Amino acid sequence: MKFLPVESEGEKQSAVYFTNTGDWGTTFSTLLDLMEILTAARLICRSGVCLHSPRLTSTHASALLKTISSPSDYFVKKRALLLLKRTLLQKAGEDMALGAVVAAVPRDKDFCADMTVLANSVLQAVSASWFQCVPVEPAASFFGGTSQHGEGGQKLDYVMLRAVSLVVVKSLEFQIQSAGGTEGVSTGIEVHEYLQALLGFLSQRGVPLKESSHLCSWYILVFGEQDDDMMEAAKAMLLLFLHYRASPSITAPSLTS
Repeated sequence: MKFLPVESEGEKQSAVYFTNTGDWGTTFSTLLDLMEILTAARLICRSGVCLHSPRLTSTHASALLKTISSPSDYFVKKRALLLLKRTLLQKAGEDMALGAVVAAVPRDKDFCADMTVLANSVLQAVSASWFQCVPVEPAASFFGGTSQHGEGGQKLDYVMLRAVSLVVVKSLEFQIQSAGGTEGVSTGIEVHEYLQALLGFLSQRGVPLKESSHLCSWYILVFGEQDDDMMEAAKAMLLLFLHYRASPSITAPSLTS
C-alpha cells in the first residue's frame, strides 16, 4: 500500500508519492475503487473466512484520513472520504451495482474489531485537529440546477459535508457500542466535545448554523437533501443522545441545555 501515507520516526512521508506525475490522481482513485470492491466482497461473501485484503480499508483507515488532509487533488480526498463513509455504513459497493451488499450474512470474526479500529482512527484524527485540514470546495452547478448556499453565498459541497458528518457520528456510535462504556468514548462529555468540534467544522465551512434557532437543526441543514444519509445519521444521533443522557457525568440542567 505504498500509495497511502505512512509516518516513521525519522521522517514524515507525504500522502502524495506520485503527485509529480499527471496520472497520480487517476491511479489513486483506481486503488480506492479496488479497496471498495474488496470491502464489499467481505460483506457479501459467506465463506466465513476473512483474508487480509478485504480488511484494507479498516486497517489503513489512518492512512486514508491522512490522504484526505494531505495536499492532494480534491476529487481524491473526496473519493477516500466516501470510501470511509460507505465502509462505516456497511454499504461499500452499492454505487458499483454489486447488489445487496448489506444483506444479512454472517460477519467474519474480525469484523467488529476492524470497525472499532476504523472508528478509533477517525476519533483520534478529530482529536488531532483533522477538521482543520479537511477542505470543502464550492459545489459545481450542472444544467442550471440550484443547491443550498453557505453564509458567504457560495454553493456548498454537501456531499463532502454529509460524508464528514456521517464518518464522525458513525465512529462515535461504533465506539460506544464496542466499548460498552468502559473505555474510549466513555462519557457524555466526550461525545459532546466531538459533536462540538463537528459543529465548528460545519460553521467554518459555511453551513448557516447562526440562522438556526437550535443547534440540533444542523442535522436538517446538512442531511435534508439525502434521505438515506439522513436515516443513517438519525439512528446514530439517537444512540448518541441516549448515551449522553445515561452518562453519570451529565447533570439535568446540562442535558436540557
